[in-house]
Amino acid sequence: MVYDKTYSDTQADPDLYSDQILTLPMADALAEVLRDLGVEHLFGVSGANIETLHDAVFRLGTGKLTNRLCKSEVGAAFMADGYSRFKGTMGVCCSTSGGGMMNLAVGVAESRASGTPLLSIVGCPPTHLAGQGAFQDASGNGLTVDAKMLWQAISKCVIEMDARHFWEQLFQALTEAVSPKPGPSTLLIPSDIMGQHVLQRPKWWPTTLSEFKTNPELPEKELSFLVSSINNARSVVIIAGPDIRNTQELVEFSNATGIPVATTLGATGAFPNNHPHFIGTVGAAGLPSAHDYLSDCDLMIVLGSQLEAMTRAPFEKTLESKNVYIINTCTGLTPKRLGIKKITACPDKAVSYLNETKAPVIKTFNPKKFTEHRYYIPLTYDEPKAAEPSKEDRGLRQSEALFILQTYLPQNGILLFDAGNCAAAAAHYLTIPEGTRSLTGLGMAGMGYGLCAAMGAQLARPEKQAMVISGDGAFLMTGMEIHSAIEWQLPILWVFFNNSQHGMCTSRQRHFFNNRLTCAKYGDVDIDRVVSGLDSSNTLWHGQANDSKEMKRLLDDYFSKGSRPGVLELKIGIEEIPPFFPLAIET
Repeated sequence: MVYDKTYSDTQADPDLYSDQILTLPMADALAEVLRDLGVEHLFGVSGANIETLHDAVFRLGTGKLTNRLCKSEVGAAFMADGYSRFKGTMGVCCSTSGGGMMNLAVGVAESRASGTPLLSIVGCPPTHLAGQGAFQDASGNGLTVDAKMLWQAISKCVIEMDARHFWEQLFQALTEAVSPKPGPSTLLIPSDIMGQHVLQRPKWWPTTLSEFKTNPELPEKELSFLVSSINNARSVVIIAGPDIRNTQELVEFSNATGIPVATTLGATGAFPNNHPHFIGTVGAAGLPSAHDYLSDCDLMIVLGSQLEAMTRAPFEKTLESKNVYIINTCTGLTPKRLGIKKITACPDKAVSYLNETKAPVIKTFNPKKFTEHRYYIPLTYDEPKAAEPSKEDRGLRQSEALFILQTYLPQNGILLFDAGNCAAAAAHYLTIPEGTRSLTGLGMAGMGYGLCAAMGAQLARPEKQAMVISGDGAFLMTGMEIHSAIEWQLPILWVFFNNSQHGMCTSRQRHFFNNRLTCAKYGDVDIDRVVSGLDSSNTLWHGQANDSKEMKRLLDDYFSKGSRPGVLELKIGIEEIPPFFPLAIET
């Protein structure tokens, strides 16, 4: 038995088991326990070394746990991640060995970097062939990949499963995944071990996922220091990050204290955008007016964020003169030189504690009213006029399309931004409707994450309308997963900004490489025609817009047709400077 964070055999009390008889094969036991813990979906792609588990879910899921066949393991992990974040639970994904395992690792890395509770299950070659030239051998022998070392670099906990210790090992994996510092756990299960029988489920086994969580005490002494800092401050601002889940508690705290709130690119809707205390989004795609306010305050309270470079870059120089607190379950990414005070705690619970216990002793502030925010003016790059076609033929501007899209954003819905210029511009210009939760996957910031995570989010919250703002680059990465959404009839609208390039790359090349554009542009892709070929059932709504009038007509048509999967391709013909630090130009 070899696995990370080894469970000691001396910790297993035989008296805690109902008896010592062998019962189900491991695959069956795993399917049953995941089902009984409330796991609803197993996202993955099948193959020789994982199909035993898929068969067990098929036989034993009883309509509660369902196999979700994805088009790639990357997409499967992204979907499980999105499901976990929007359901507030743990996502589960799986793959077979070899290339399937390597693909799954790409998606699981996002969960690791974002602290998302996840269980990834990898079917491995049979034990008697491991290290002896098995097909897709990943033993680390000879020239083979070392699966254990690979996953240890990506997961919090990696366990090579052993039928004799199945329950202890699974308990460890689930506890690590949903711990106060959550993340992915990975089970490596050889195909022959899948069929070995395990002991009957122990009497001590939890009945819900919440029972695997530990609830550390809040650091009340440190929070009291924070209250003192607030009372001694002249001007305070809260920066709300993506790990804020209970927006209402934050609203209550802001109302009681008068402290204004900014959000980040990771979750621009972490605070109601129409609230009088909302100062806008800060960070790489932040508002100039919000950054100006930060320069004037003397205390920053960062909740649910580690103040990573994408957030702090535009105002990093000013941080050295500020009193800054970070409250988050993980606080390890901020440079020590900034002298930031770190409180390791759940940000939602910390705010709740302040509301219940400390609010009466916190002084109130009277911040200026933020009735208007200052944005970057969307400017275009100067192209040679001789090569410039007429404006009518050039297509939509990115900013123009976003201003149109504003009136169609889902109310009390789900909004995901994919990587690229379109996400930066959307985070900058759009006002998130009240009750709508937004997300940009910035853990590993992989193109195509939002496209897939929306499917997991929609399955987690079927009562909500989901919309994805994405680019053609992301579509080329994971766009085939839309076929899965068609099969599952998920009412998601994907809006693709198509400019035949990786826009953020060309923007940097214009800015930093003297306009030498390379390895970032490609031939035109007709997304509308591609997705039409995915829809043999004729249940996908799709359309292509080349101008604002056509865009409005198509959006009206989509929303008049009722809930269904939809793809709207926007042909972006006029390239704009993105509102992204340090590329944006303020006039």
